[in-house]
Amino acid sequence: MPKIIKNIEEKISNAAMELFGEYGYESIDMKHIAQKTGVAVGTLYNYYTNKSELFLEVFRLNWNETLFKLKEEGKINKESREKLKAYVKILYESLENRKGISEAIFKISCNKQKNNVEKHIIYFTEEIVLNIRDLFQRELSESNFIKEYDVVTRLIEMLLSTMSVLIENHEDEKEVNIQFLYTIVSSFL
Repeated sequence: MPKIIKNIEEKISNAAMELFGEYGYESIDMKHIAQKTGVAVGTLYNYYTNKSELFLEVFRLNWNETLFKLKEEGKINKESREKLKAYVKILYESLENRKGISEAIFKISCNKQKNNVEKHIIYFTEEIVLNIRDLFQRELSESNFIKEYDVVTRLIEMLLSTMSVLIENHEDEKEVNIQFLYTIVSSFL
């Protein structure tokens, strides 16, 4: 009789998220994830055909959680400046918690030839940027600069890239980094 593990997919994705986040995509294989989850490697392959597919699922779940937090923050009735600062903090903490995943996404985006999973990751990344852009756009809609030029997408792409660099190079200065990023965003108000 096979061993039945409750919430196995959730356990697999949580273990994978933790490992990818801490060590990055390249350093982790299915064996590491199986050990962390407490299952046989073969069991992982019953749920995911390969590491790339699992990575895509972890990436998708993680960003859906971040987008949910951003949208919930957007529902709160407060001034645009306060919302924007909260958005920056949510994004920063999200990237900070999955540093290795962000690095892998950056490498994938720089790679000219992409496999199918990588193409899905890029597509999903573009969707993420559009979702974040829409939230920021609402708060920046009064800006003449924003009306004249559609710069919000570039602003979001720049923010996400800059956040990754700040997390890597100034890891112990979280509040300073968030304030710096907010200063950039608020300059568009």
